[in-house]
Amino acid sequence: MFAIADNPALLVVAFGIPLLIAAVVLFALYWVVRLAVRHGTTDASRRTPGASALPGPPST
Repeated sequence: MFAIADNPALLVVAFGIPLLIAAVVLFALYWVVRLAVRHGTTDASRRTPGASALPGPPST
């Protein structure tokens, strides 16, 4: 009987590639959500007069 743990190269391929793909997908999702929030705050500030999309002290 052949076990995947018998060959370290197969172990890396079997677990490393799916983990690498998952990391890339999570990284892409992070940036998609980050850009969506950024665009949402920008749009909200355009609709609210006197508001700023950037954090900081309130303008007087």
